[in-house]
Amino acid sequence: MVWLRCIVIGVLAVILVGASSQIGRSEDALVSAQNRLWQEVTRQPTNYDLTYDLVRVSSRIGDYEAAIGALERLLFYNPDLARVRYELGSLYYRLGSYEMAARYFKEALANPMLDRATQERIETYLPLAEKQLQPSRFSGFLQAGIRTQSNAAFAPIDGFIRLGGEDLALLPAAARRRADASVFALVGFGHDYDLQNQRGDVLETRFIGYATHQFRLDQFDLGLFEASFGPRLAIAPESLPGWTIKPYVVGGASAFDGARFSSAGAGLTFGIPLHARVSVEPFVEWRQASFDDRRTEVVSTL
Repeated sequence: MVWLRCIVIGVLAVILVGASSQIGRSEDALVSAQNRLWQEVTRQPTNYDLTYDLVRVSSRIGDYEAAIGALERLLFYNPDLARVRYELGSLYYRLGSYEMAARYFKEALANPMLDRATQERIETYLPLAEKQLQPSRFSGFLQAGIRTQSNAAFAPIDGFIRLGGEDLALLPAAARRRADASVFALVGFGHDYDLQNQRGDVLETRFIGYATHQFRLDQFDLGLFEASFGPRLAIAPESLPGWTIKPYVVGGASAFDGARFSSAGAGLTFGIPLHARVSVEPFVEWRQASFDDRRTEVVSTL
């Protein structure tokens, strides 16, 4: 009903506005705390506790530059602080300055006073930072397993199809409720090639595939994949840091019970950072798709 939809939309709008206001008030409080801590750190530059409080608050609001400034100031007064070098490496890593991150990680590891827990964290982060310095970077994941289903066909228990409260037909025995097991695999692959133009532009290649095989009901076997390729370009690195635009080409195919679906097209997506850890990617995409079920073929534009 229209009136019910309006009420739901209105309630969601109120919730979103309230959440946004709460986030805004929380960030205002953190900014005020950051300003107060800056004043106190200026008066007590060697106070470790105050400096770490300032770093913590600055990191929460995404002001990594301020956190770096506070730590480098502390390091100026005491160059032997291995923990500070680790923290600096972590902050530079978050900023995407991987060369500086690797440098501080290595300096921290060279300090004999470094504790074991911090050393283990650095040994995890350092290879990642060094990997980001390479112009060609690969990534991927694989998930596979076996699963069981008490009703692999998703059929009604009694074999009837009920529509509008009426039992319409008795399903054939092959389509009734049956248990089955299957194996499945999900794989993803990514490749980034850094154009090394000081803007952070990269060529992105993405692939994802999924396949499943039923032991008994093989008519429900499924396979699909999709791949895309395009350059991710910085819009205005100085005035709009983190904002990107990516034109790309995309294609994919899937198969299910003898039917095949394929598509190809192009799209445009924008990367818009909203916060230090939150971003959105609105996009528009055009595809031409075809469907072949062995008896007929349909070509359409999406």
